[in-house]
Amino acid sequence: MPRTVELTLPAAYTATVLEEIQRISGIISLRLQRGASLKPVGDVVSLEITDLALPTLMRLIARQQQLHPEVSLSTSQPLSVISSSHSQEISTDVREATWEEMESMISRDSNMNTNGLLTMVLAGIIAAVGISTNAVHLVVGAMVIAPGFEPIVRVPLGIIGKHATWKRGVIDTGKGYAAMLVAAALAALVLRAIGQDTLDGSASYLKEGTLLAYWTTITPASLLASATASFAGALVIATHKSVLTAGVMIALALVPTATLTGMALVEGEWDIAGQAALRWLLEVLLVIGLSVVVIIWKKGAVQRRNLLS
Repeated sequence: MPRTVELTLPAAYTATVLEEIQRISGIISLRLQRGASLKPVGDVVSLEITDLALPTLMRLIARQQQLHPEVSLSTSQPLSVISSSHSQEISTDVREATWEEMESMISRDSNMNTNGLLTMVLAGIIAAVGISTNAVHLVVGAMVIAPGFEPIVRVPLGIIGKHATWKRGVIDTGKGYAAMLVAAALAALVLRAIGQDTLDGSASYLKEGTLLAYWTTITPASLLASATASFAGALVIATHKSVLTAGVMIALALVPTATLTGMALVEGEWDIAGQAALRWLLEVLLVIGLSVVVIIWKKGAVQRRNLLS
């Protein structure tokens, strides 16, 4: 899908940059407003460009920013672009996210600020109730609610892009899942107080054993499912389809394993807590490892530049 790009350029360099932009195949429209920008001061260049050509433009702007830090850029996605002369390019366009768009998507959807942490807490409570009452829809709902995938992907994205945002990924992942674990532990205490069995009741998933075994053991089948979901999740982010990360979270076991760890600690079920924590750690490592594969692939085949550079 084509993108709308808006550049702010120092007036002295506008002609040079425009000349380079016009050489890029995939420019659908191009507009110039002299002196339109007040901060930073300069000219504004607006254009529609195909996703296929966007990485070429981003590399051009990255070079300009190294020479002239006052150059700024923003991208957006229009609901539609109609151009008879470029209809073939539009209809056959690819869908790719730039490094900056991936980082922005992760920041928007999963920064562990107050709202992000509260969402993880609520997801942990819902998952704990679902596990305790054998309500699979509650566990699935918690997986959809929890913004727990993107912070993990931020770690390899930052490392491979040679940008310090990987540290934020480590911190946000730790904060988010710690909040979920604590919330699940508190929920287990509340459930016990109101007479609802948690880890040993006949209504619990854990008494039945099937889901407990899946979430607390490592098998070839579970490795295959989690690895495939991890690769799919990284691809979803790289192709700018953040809405699909809910499906990735359902396929992964990040939420139930973190929840089980908290519940088992409250109940003194140390074996279950340890096994669930180990499975959670494996899930995180799979997400990081498979994301590395996708990001390196996209960096070499599509972006061909470092993050935010």
